[in-house]
Amino acid sequence: MTKSQKTTLFISDVHLSPDRPEATQRFCDLLSRQADKIEALYLLGDVFDVWLGDDLSVPMHREAIAAIKTLADSGVAVYCIYGNHDFTMGSTFTAESGCRLLREPVVTSLYGETAVLLHGDSLCTSDVSYQRYRAIMRSTLFRKWAVRLPKSWRRKIAEQLKSTAGEMSSNKPLNITDVQEEAVIECLLEHECHLMIHGHTHRANRHTHSLPDGSSATRIVLGDWYGNGDYALASTKGIELRNDQNSSDSKPAKN
Repeated sequence: MTKSQKTTLFISDVHLSPDRPEATQRFCDLLSRQADKIEALYLLGDVFDVWLGDDLSVPMHREAIAAIKTLADSGVAVYCIYGNHDFTMGSTFTAESGCRLLREPVVTSLYGETAVLLHGDSLCTSDVSYQRYRAIMRSTLFRKWAVRLPKSWRRKIAEQLKSTAGEMSSNKPLNITDVQEEAVIECLLEHECHLMIHGHTHRANRHTHSLPDGSSATRIVLGDWYGNGDYALASTKGIELRNDQNSSDSKPAKN
C-alpha cells in the first residue's frame, strides 16, 4: 500500500503514561509502520493519560511526540483534538509534535463522504453531572488558569481529577455513561453527515443509526490501548477497525 492509495489513520484513547512504556513503544512502532502508507493521522483525544501543561508534559512524552513529529515531517497531515484527559495541550506541544490542534466537532471530507469527528464524551448526555464537570474543565478560563498553577499543585490536582473521574464512572450504570442515541442523531443531523468517528468509551465497534429521513448513518467507535491497541484505517474502500496486537494482525469491526 502506498500513500497514492489515500489512507487515513484514526487513533484514540492510547492513554500514554510514563507508567506504561510498552504502550508508548507500540504507539511509536505503529506510526513508524504506517508512515509510508497514510496521508493523514487523526488523534481523537486521550492520547495522553494526563496532561499537566506543556512545560511538564512535553518532557514526559518526548518519545511519542518525536514519533508524531517524524510522521508530520514526512508529509503526513497530523491532527489532534482534546480528550477528557489531555485538554490542556498547547502551542509547545503543537510546535514539537508538528500536529494541528482542532476543536471538536471536526467535519471533514473523507474519501467522498462527509464525516464528523469527535472524542465522544460530549455524546454521553445522560450523565448530567459529568457534562457539568466537562463544561468547567474544557472552558478557556479553566484551561488558562490550570496551566499557570505551580507544578506541584498541578500534579496533585491531576491525581485528584483522575481519582474523581474513575469513581464517577465506576458508580454509574452503562446506560448513563455510554453515548446516547439521541445525541448521536442530533450531531449527525446538525453537521449533515452520515459518518461519525469517535473514541472515549473504549469499546471498538461499528454501529448503524437510522436517521429521520429514512437513510442510515455509520458510527465508528475507536477502542483503547490497554489491550489490543485498536485503531481504524479509512480509504476509498471504506473504514476498517484493526488492532495492534502484532504488526500483521487486523480485526474487522463487528456489525
